[in-house]
Amino acid sequence: MFALAQSDLHQYAAQGIEGFREAGPDTSLRSIFSLHSEPFTLVVRRRADIKGFEDLHRRSVNIGNPGSGQRGTMLRLMDARGWTRSDFRQVHDLPADQQAMELCHGNIDAMVYTVGHPNDSVAQAIRLCDAEIVDVEGSFVDLMVNAFPYFTRASIPAGLYGPEQEAVNTFGVRATLVTTQQTDPALVYRLVASVFDDFARFQSTHPALAELSPQAMIRDGLSAPLHEGAMRYYSERGWLPAETSDAPVTESAQAE
Repeated sequence: MFALAQSDLHQYAAQGIEGFREAGPDTSLRSIFSLHSEPFTLVVRRRADIKGFEDLHRRSVNIGNPGSGQRGTMLRLMDARGWTRSDFRQVHDLPADQQAMELCHGNIDAMVYTVGHPNDSVAQAIRLCDAEIVDVEGSFVDLMVNAFPYFTRASIPAGLYGPEQEAVNTFGVRATLVTTQQTDPALVYRLVASVFDDFARFQSTHPALAELSPQAMIRDGLSAPLHEGAMRYYSERGWLPAETSDAPVTESAQAE
């Protein structure tokens, strides 16, 4: 059994926290590798004159529907900034597939999305609603990245949504390929080998994968121990120390 999961939700499940408190910790969860970054994306109406996260104060903002990844990240960011819902003029709980049109209609000034790029909903907002993506930076973001290992620095390349779009600095989670301890190690080994033995082909399958590197994929955003089948392949490639055990990968893990 394999699944794609956001790095933050994977950690919540592994530790039995947040929405997984009732179920309790799932110690059988394992990581295989991380994939593309899913940046926290702040999309705003140009006429709203919002240049960064701080400018959301007293604005109408969609924070996402309950249980969504974008909402979970937004709530953590609000907490780091010291904000509550009362710091906005209006707070909306719209799902991701509705927020772009609400931005177009002027019912919200900004929407947030935790998603890989390019993304059709973001492109729609920019193309049809005279919207733009702005930076999400500040000491409160630094605090988030330093406090939670599933958050990493992220950027959205310039020109991805048109020639006038500048590069955007933000942070985010990572999409991770995950499984359980019970999955056959030989199967996991073959899957990992199929990706890294022809890595250029793998990167060419989607624009979001183009900037990936093995170094980041076996280190960043892994919220549970590596599966033994993946560890075997990485060790054979010399990407992990010989003494690496069944424990989460740390910054000391080195790749070629």
